[in-house]
Amino acid sequence: MKPPRIQAVVLAVRFVGHTQPAQHLGEACQAALNGAYAVGLPLAADAGRAQRVSLCAAGTLAARGETLQTSLGEGPCVQALNQRAPVRADDLADADTMEQWPFYAERARAHGIRAVFALPVLSGPGPTQQPGLVLSLYRDRPAPIPAADLHLAQDYADAADLLLLAIPTPATRPASQRTLVAPLDDGAARRTPPVTSPDVTNRRAAAWT
Repeated sequence: MKPPRIQAVVLAVRFVGHTQPAQHLGEACQAALNGAYAVGLPLAADAGRAQRVSLCAAGTLAARGETLQTSLGEGPCVQALNQRAPVRADDLADADTMEQWPFYAERARAHGIRAVFALPVLSGPGPTQQPGLVLSLYRDRPAPIPAADLHLAQDYADAADLLLLAIPTPATRPASQRTLVAPLDDGAARRTPPVTSPDVTNRRAAAWT
């Protein structure tokens, strides 16, 4: 598993203890990016990734986009979860995109969404890595995402994942024994082991929003 960059750890620490940390993190990501984006944070709430919870919708386009993908069961975020890889839809009017997500592409464009980028965060060892959290970016005009915005958004996605892992659950250790991340080793931040139980995921999601 590739560890998050130190920038992600620093970002996560900024939001520890905040009320509604997901919304604050999404809004901070929206403000930090060079381009104009709306930011969403959907979370897979079950092992089959069929159920998703929206932790944050910073911007009207994100609220619309997240709702559509949840109701239609298709779109960039759904594909990013299933393929365990980033998905970039530079233009929802593109013929290949419309063929891939016929219902979502049409409905999203009707709501003013013209481009979507979905960045999943993978948890677990090696080839068994599974996505849970996705940071999604929505734009009102077709265009590719610049590399600088892509890298910055990935840092915020990793920071969101670190924050989610830090949310206590009923059977976890005392607060004095919990840490956001494991000690740094050779300058690399290592995340605590992920919890994959759907019940735990739902409890953490409820506590985070």
